[in-house]
Amino acid sequence: MIRFIHTGDIHLGLRFTNTSFGPEKGRKRREELWNSFQRLVSYAVDKNIDLFLISGDLLEEDNFTQRDIARLSNILSSAEGVRFFIIAGNHDMLSSDSILSNWSFSNNVTVFKGTEVETKILDDIGVAVHGVSWIKSMDISDFISSTKVVEGCHNIFMLHGDVISTSKYMALEKKNLESLKMDYIALGHIHKPMFLAQNIAYCGSLEGLDFGEPGKRGFILGEIGGTNSFNFIPFSTREFHLHQLQLSGDMTPGEIYGTAKDIVTDAGKEDFHRILLTGHSPKHFNVEALYEQLEKDCYHIEIQDKSSPDIDLNELLEVNEGNIIGLFIKSFTEEDIATDVGRRALYLGLEALLEGGSPDADKRD
Repeated sequence: MIRFIHTGDIHLGLRFTNTSFGPEKGRKRREELWNSFQRLVSYAVDKNIDLFLISGDLLEEDNFTQRDIARLSNILSSAEGVRFFIIAGNHDMLSSDSILSNWSFSNNVTVFKGTEVETKILDDIGVAVHGVSWIKSMDISDFISSTKVVEGCHNIFMLHGDVISTSKYMALEKKNLESLKMDYIALGHIHKPMFLAQNIAYCGSLEGLDFGEPGKRGFILGEIGGTNSFNFIPFSTREFHLHQLQLSGDMTPGEIYGTAKDIVTDAGKEDFHRILLTGHSPKHFNVEALYEQLEKDCYHIEIQDKSSPDIDLNELLEVNEGNIIGLFIKSFTEEDIATDVGRRALYLGLEALLEGGSPDADKRD
């Protein structure tokens, strides 16, 4: 029985400079990528894993320093009983001056550096590992279909690409991959873990990188050579969560906070959370106050307010036809109201006018 870990899209060295969670948490997140990778290597040692497959984008070439590559090399060399196989992706593609091309790793590390598919045969365990790295200006038109299994071996193929056939990122087609008859195909590039077939999978990123990558992240644990099995294992330090909370005009601030708190704490207090507010917010609802309360309940919280005050615009316009309130409503187009800024300006203005009362209102006792 051969046991392997399939991971990739780890992006060691990523700076997180344009994220919504700010530079301080960005620096901490950068270190968490390293810590998760170190934990996974330690897991491989503890579980006596035979092969450790890294399907591209292990690192960020533009941000990776000599100190970083030395750190990476030490992590890999410390796991003497584990054999690492690495292909480069579009974020760490090989070139004459790239870090992956020029660094001398320990003997338990193989980096695929050829301009076409290479095959590494491990005679002692009867495994053939096929792989190809991204290389600048490489022609990838037909190299996949020409790859052949090695008879008498368990065959694993490592690729970094996109299952969308029109993609510029090494377009892959499921039917072509299936036709190769590999025991397992370890894919990278798509950050969401998914199985295209029972034995063809994207491992996804080891850690989510931003709110565009919500949900569980981890690696695939595989076994071949008996009853083959391939299972996704959640492993990330933190997750990104997207929530929606629908408001109604009769909710109190306490009820809104209580509901929101339950949402974030049930999902994970140490995670990243973004709450989308929809529906109709009660009078004098204060988003800033809600944020200040929730900020104490989890590692990171963001609130996007798409709710509208509990006001029926059509009814309000009908009642105030011709006065300043009606004219104010009519001054906003549908396009204005469709934007966050326009909608907020409309309702803040209405709230002020309604609080002050219409100047044309009936003043009789």
